[in-house]
Amino acid sequence: VSLLWCAICTCTGKLDDSPMWVMWLGTFIVICGLMFIAAVLSLDSGTLAADVGLLALVVSFCVCFCYAKVLIAYNPGRNRNKAWPRAKRDKWGSIAAQVNLPAQNVQPADTWLSVLFMWATLPISLVLGAVSLCSPGVYRAFALSAKGSSRRGRPLADAPLWWSYAMMSLFNLARSGGSRWVMWFNLRKLFGDGTWFWQNEGAWSCTHKRVDEVLRSNQKREMAFAATTAVVPELFPKGILIFLSNYIAKTKGEISEWQDLRAMVHTHFLSSDLEAYNRRVALLDDRIAGDWPEPSKNKKGLRDSTLTTRLVAKSVFFVAFGIWITDQEADVLTAWKKVTALFALPRMVHRFMLNIGLVRMQALREETVALVRKYKLESVFFQANDSLNPRYQRATVVELADELMFLFCFAGVIGTSTGLRSVVAALQGELLDVPSEHVKFEQEPPALLSLYRQNPEAFIKEALRLDPPVTSGTAVLRDDMDDKSAKGVGHVTKGAYEQYVISLANRDPAVFAAPDTFNPQRKDLDDALTFNGKAFHPDEAKYPRICPGRHLAVAIIRKIVDYGLRNEQPTA
Repeated sequence: VSLLWCAICTCTGKLDDSPMWVMWLGTFIVICGLMFIAAVLSLDSGTLAADVGLLALVVSFCVCFCYAKVLIAYNPGRNRNKAWPRAKRDKWGSIAAQVNLPAQNVQPADTWLSVLFMWATLPISLVLGAVSLCSPGVYRAFALSAKGSSRRGRPLADAPLWWSYAMMSLFNLARSGGSRWVMWFNLRKLFGDGTWFWQNEGAWSCTHKRVDEVLRSNQKREMAFAATTAVVPELFPKGILIFLSNYIAKTKGEISEWQDLRAMVHTHFLSSDLEAYNRRVALLDDRIAGDWPEPSKNKKGLRDSTLTTRLVAKSVFFVAFGIWITDQEADVLTAWKKVTALFALPRMVHRFMLNIGLVRMQALREETVALVRKYKLESVFFQANDSLNPRYQRATVVELADELMFLFCFAGVIGTSTGLRSVVAALQGELLDVPSEHVKFEQEPPALLSLYRQNPEAFIKEALRLDPPVTSGTAVLRDDMDDKSAKGVGHVTKGAYEQYVISLANRDPAVFAAPDTFNPQRKDLDDALTFNGKAFHPDEAKYPRICPGRHLAVAIIRKIVDYGLRNEQPTA
């Protein structure tokens, strides 16, 4: 029992700045006492029970002692920044407490009762998943049924629908070779190749006109990702920017939470007006060279994704905080890239997988915030929190630290490293998430290298147009929508999720000439919506949610690619 309790406490992450180890140790001592009583009562019997009881007593005491030592050694409280006054230290809070808050927005179809029956009926779901591969119309029928269930709040009575639909989506993703772009391309064809298709809990829009309209608007947002109710707080912090509506306050002097947080990010971390920001960006060349002294001796070169992702992670952390972290610390940030598949999964699927992914994500968020404390960067987040409007200040500063580090890792590390890999792949005449039959390269790799050197920024933007690192975003429909095409999604009421698909909008033939052809010299390049709007376009300011780190992302990609190519020749 003691060993089991130790394992549960460790796996669920019930360790924080408070002396919770005292409670665990007390529990173990009670268990030991019960074992001692059992052992004493069995002494007179002269049976094997006495020996077993005494042995259990000794083992239990050893486990208690060793585990208490581990807990004391692990307890993050030992690393508190002693320079902060007591009140400030208390206001910092506990990251473990943040990631272990009660689950939010749990719909009836996501309950453990539903998941239990999902396991029991797994063979049926597998059969239906296989059927959907043979008959795409079955998958479309289930998707439209999911639309009706989403409108009803996904009640428990609809749970069997969602069990089978989840398995069908998994099967169809596998048929697409694991490519989300191919899956969405096929779904669009399945729904009549129009503006809309339905997946998960929302309508997905994919024309440039519609996506551009959404990106220019004041979007209403909720805690949702990939047109699915987000798993909060285990997977996502509840207050991150992507969940906040970007309405602009009309009352004089009033400011929305989204406005306040975005302004704070610019002011403290990403403003080109900051002297520290510009100095750190300029120093990236030397830092990259120090970590990669001889690129010519690395056989993989830029194709060494472990190396390049580490360089991205180190660069993002350095520009934000002025510290060039070690390889081991960078691996904490690069580990976020390994869990990207978890973000789009509904809570029902996570629970079906016994929350293994959620436990990993909770631990990763704790490890990421631990880097902040290791380098005594708490003051940065105290100042950022204090700069917010009192209505939007976080009760504990670790809450803001968790949200911002999530932003830096999700958009900064994952987004930039994915973009870097897309550019490196384009130099070889291929793309990451898009199969060769859906893209046309008119030049061979040596000529592509020449194209890059002629205009690196244009080459990067064209690679990201065809294979964007951030493929879509989730908003909420403000008005009813009617898709009256023959195979359309039909009527969708306001308040439903709308997933705008940037990766499909960037291929719209109504906007881009030869949209599937890789051409960095195209005249319509700046019409791409890659960075949540027309980045680097004269109309850039008309897109309120445009990526705040777009300039930094392009700068990091270019610096790493330039350094990796310095010994490459443009001819074969």
